Amino acid sequence: RVQRYPNPVTLLYISLSLIEANPKTSTKLKRLFVGILNSGLRASDIPAHYGEEYLVLMPATHEAGGTVVAKRLIDKLTEVKEFAAGHVHIGIATYSGGQGISAEKLIEQANSALGEAKQVGPHAYLQYFGK
Repeated sequence: RVQRYPNPVTLLYISLSLIEANPKTSTKLKRLFVGILNSGLRASDIPAHYGEEYLVLMPATHEAGGTVVAKRLIDKLTEVKEFAAGHVHIGIATYSGGQGISAEKLIEQANSALGEAKQVGPHAYLQYFGK
């Protein structure tokens, strides 16, 4: 769709680090996160479990919109006392639309931003800016 219509698209690549969580607590916290994720997105946004992490595809969303959502998700998650020992990191990649990018490239860019966010510290999000 992004290649056919010149609308922006933003991808969030989300990593949860559940420090010292036993498997039962870890499962509970992941379910809690999924609830927060689903309640914090628009109907047009597409969340997905991707390996051990999560992706959110946000059609018709510029960089600023992706940043607002990332901050909102982190704020909601850090308000949950059960998540006190955990960390969340989000990498954000945006494409302006039209020809020229594949899904794999957008995921790669968001993953790159995620890696940099993890180096910033707990509960961080960063936007990918091409090198």
